[in-house]
Amino acid sequence: MHQPTLTPQNKNKEANICIDARALLGSGGIPQYTKHLINNLNSENKRIYLFCNSLKRLKGFESRFLKVFFRVPNKIFNLSLLLFGFPHINKMIEKRIKNKIDLFLLPNINFWKSKGDKKIIIAHDLSFAICPKFFNLRDRIWHWIINPKKLYQSADLIIAVSKNTKEDLMNIFNIPEEKIKVIYPGISVDAGELQNRKGNYILYLANLEPRKNILGLIAAYEKCSTDLELHIAGTGKYKKTIKNRIAKSNKKDKIKMVGYIRESDKARLIYESQLFVYPSFYEGFGFPPLEAQILGVPVVASSTSSMSEVLRDSALLVNPYNINEISKAMEEVLNNAELRNILIEKGWENVKKYSWEGCATKIGEAIDKVIAESQPLNN
Repeated sequence: MHQPTLTPQNKNKEANICIDARALLGSGGIPQYTKHLINNLNSENKRIYLFCNSLKRLKGFESRFLKVFFRVPNKIFNLSLLLFGFPHINKMIEKRIKNKIDLFLLPNINFWKSKGDKKIIIAHDLSFAICPKFFNLRDRIWHWIINPKKLYQSADLIIAVSKNTKEDLMNIFNIPEEKIKVIYPGISVDAGELQNRKGNYILYLANLEPRKNILGLIAAYEKCSTDLELHIAGTGKYKKTIKNRIAKSNKKDKIKMVGYIRESDKARLIYESQLFVYPSFYEGFGFPPLEAQILGVPVVASSTSSMSEVLRDSALLVNPYNINEISKAMEEVLNNAELRNILIEKGWENVKKYSWEGCATKIGEAIDKVIAESQPLNN
């Protein structure tokens, strides 16, 4: 496809912002975060470029965004950055658009070599540093190569998605507090027309990985006195391990692996469930329990990391390392109608705090402040 020629506009009126849209690759919370942030970011007094080496990932965004892409496969692009420290991404993009980028926004850590650029990085979680045992060798090598500590330290500002992530950045990477700003993400679900709950199951929905404590959930379900099935939805490298565990369960006929769920089907699956359980060991924020709350489903979640901060008293919080506690909480919510109603009401109130428009507005203000504190635009 032909790369459009971009003509620089009035340099004195607009700031040139480039968003690293490679964060749209893959599945899970970060691509969704990136999509919502881009779509809600106010472009007034800003000329916004989306950078990605896959044009396919940039389709569907409004014409107000200028798309910059390079026909280089990710693996080759990253290998060049790793072995040769080249190209400097900021210089490469500026050469293509024939204009100076005033600030780069990285919605997640990634391969990044640059020189003399201003940048803001979104920090989602530090699970790779706090609980490396939950990552396979390939993922550990990837994080080692990326060198998150160095990347975060090179940022002009880090936006943490929770106070918990901010504290982790300060304690683990020694990032100064004044360099970190907490801005909560928004939360939204494409609900469509949902009526008459007919489902008869307990639900887990997220990536399938060790950190999510799915084996603990299965063990807790086995101890739970309920006729409801347990549905495990999502995909990931941990799928085979979970299947093997289910095969050994005394309730194997009642545990269903649903597989990958499209965004268009997510709301219906959650809405039909009787209880949403999320006993993760560690989360930087945690979207799935909030998505359940939007749809009026009571939540049992872990009390660790950011979960107590994000959910507060709107969910029944448990120690994810205590199987009996998880099981007891599940039974309590399923059998106590008054508690269920309280959690549903508190859940609806809780999610009102999280707005994508509000998130994007605050990030836009942070962008303006970093630019204002730097050299005059396009000198």
